[in-house]
Amino acid sequence: MENNNLKDKQLKVIFSSGIGKLHLVEAAVKFKKYSPDTKVILITSWIPSLFSLYVLRNIGLGKIAKRLSIRRDAAKIVDSTVGLLLPELTYHILKKIIGSEKSLGIGFKIFGILSSLSLVHKFSSNTILHLRSGGGYKIIKKARKLGVKIIVDHSIAHPLSFKDYLGFENPFLDNKTLSTNSLLWKQVINDCDSADQIIVNSDFVKKTFIDKGYSSEKLSVVYLGLPERFNKIERKYNSDKPSLSLLFTGHFDIRKGIDLIVRVMKIFEENNPNICLNVAGNISDSGKAVLNELGNPSNIIFHGYLNEKQMDKMLAESDAFIFPTYIEGCSRSVMEAMSAGLPVITTPQSGAPIINMENGVELENRSPEIWAETILGILSNFEYSSKISKAGRKKLKYFTDKKYVELLLLSYKAVI
Repeated sequence: MENNNLKDKQLKVIFSSGIGKLHLVEAAVKFKKYSPDTKVILITSWIPSLFSLYVLRNIGLGKIAKRLSIRRDAAKIVDSTVGLLLPELTYHILKKIIGSEKSLGIGFKIFGILSSLSLVHKFSSNTILHLRSGGGYKIIKKARKLGVKIIVDHSIAHPLSFKDYLGFENPFLDNKTLSTNSLLWKQVINDCDSADQIIVNSDFVKKTFIDKGYSSEKLSVVYLGLPERFNKIERKYNSDKPSLSLLFTGHFDIRKGIDLIVRVMKIFEENNPNICLNVAGNISDSGKAVLNELGNPSNIIFHGYLNEKQMDKMLAESDAFIFPTYIEGCSRSVMEAMSAGLPVITTPQSGAPIINMENGVELENRSPEIWAETILGILSNFEYSSKISKAGRKKLKYFTDKKYVELLLLSYKAVI
């Protein structure tokens, strides 16, 4: 992969993934694959032994084992790896005592301290520290002293914009949901303010940063690549189906707009009994609260976590994808549905690369009646539904891992 600004010296990239999410672990692997001459160092959380993975699988924690094995596999591919057990262990112990957000802030702080200890020598001017926002405590200051350029990766709207999109009268949102005063969000904002360049995962997220006073030049939009398997799913197009299936994937949580989903499905339950909604994903506490308060319509079918084969089958057999989210970074669920050829109805806050009415439908109005009417319009107009489905699939065909790495290189070039 050619990059005139970087080919004189070997580029070194230190990926610091933080705890929990794995996208920077996967980014390190992709970068080594498509930029093999780059020296890739990965600082991450616990890298389990084969015995640990065996134990997890045999005590019913196969999903966790699968996620952890991604780190283990990555360690075999990159040039060197640092695995930190304490931050993630602290997070999981404290989570049950003080809640997820507080424990995540403490876990990230410990991660930042310990990861800074792994930077022990002076680096060349062609070295990048690419870290997940929130995990920069201590390591950013240490890296800067060693001559390293700082790239902060942030994958949701700017924290100070939460109230812009969530700060309305909603009985299912509490002050904790809207608060940005926690240790975690303070660390996230501080990391972003300290960065040489901020990588965000959608134009929507970039807009929220600019709205909060950040310079456009400091922001790079880099959409994540998608596995090719989604674009290869064979949709079963049929305009004469007696029943119609909607699909929602991901965490069934208030932030995803599931209160609107329930209200829409109650309309269909009464007026259009041939329409059902399949939900692939776990139900959060706020999701349970919504169902307890509004009722659980009989036309919503909860499947829980699905493996890849089950998910691909669900995507192939569904007629439309709905995702009325209040705020995202860039919804992977929406992008996967588009790539699979489903007509998508979502909001502008999904962050997905949608051109409204051309390769998907974006609704700003949150009226259940408007949503129900729009969904019915998509389901009943097979020609238009097929048109936007094919346009969405064509658009997402170019969101590959190789393109992702190329865009990362351009972001690095901006600071070296």
